[in-house]
Amino acid sequence: MLPAPIAALPATEPLAWVHRVSFLDIPYDTTTVVAIALIVYAMTALSAIAGFGFGTVAVPMLLLVLPPAATVAVVKVVGTGTGWIVLLSIWRRIQWLTVVKILPAALVGLVFGGYILKTSRPSTIQLIVGVLVLFSAATLVVRPILIENDAIWSTSLIGFLTGVMGNATGLLAPAVVVYFTGRQFPKDVFRATTLSLFLIIELVRLPTLLLQGAITLEDIRFALLLVPAAVAGRLSGLRLVRYVPAAQFRALVIALLFVMATTSILSGAQGLIR
Repeated sequence: MLPAPIAALPATEPLAWVHRVSFLDIPYDTTTVVAIALIVYAMTALSAIAGFGFGTVAVPMLLLVLPPAATVAVVKVVGTGTGWIVLLSIWRRIQWLTVVKILPAALVGLVFGGYILKTSRPSTIQLIVGVLVLFSAATLVVRPILIENDAIWSTSLIGFLTGVMGNATGLLAPAVVVYFTGRQFPKDVFRATTLSLFLIIELVRLPTLLLQGAITLEDIRFALLLVPAAVAGRLSGLRLVRYVPAAQFRALVIALLFVMATTSILSGAQGLIR
């Protein structure tokens, strides 16, 4: 069972400082909102440095204080709505050919991932994905992978796996991150190409979630309140990334892969035990 939101209040009791303004009428107390804003700020700063990882590290933390639907809305709205801030400074480094080759298979994979989510136990998928990501991260540490070019079979496979995992488990990054790390993309090329690919995919996923009723307009309104914290986090990350050498950047990427793997394995195992 997911943890209940901390200090949640009935929807009819908005925070005192919002004065029942309908757009700001949110069912969480000040302490909870501040905690959420701090999480969003820190995680958007981290993802601005790495080029991915906001949802990976933010979701487990946000679920401690928010219900699942609100968590999904925050991650999608904040991540998609502020990712362009990072791209503005590095968009010239995007490997568009790589994006174009990966994207079609990724969109097909989203369909299959949605089917898996509906017909299979998500916990089983999460556990399998976690083990695969853990193996991939360990391989990058013990014996670095070198992928020489954008062969159509490899980009199609990576794209399909990204789409399937994105909808089945909520994790877009693992396959792409392992692939780009194996390509040994320079730091800014890695960040720009990853961000652009994920933003395009998320622009498709967000309306789909809304139409399916997985999230509501109220969830989106609450998420929009966190955009200033996310913008501040992105800008902070852009300042900090200048001081991150290539070797430390690679170490950060691999560390986030291990975080992804651990989170996915623990979530999957917890779901299977219930």
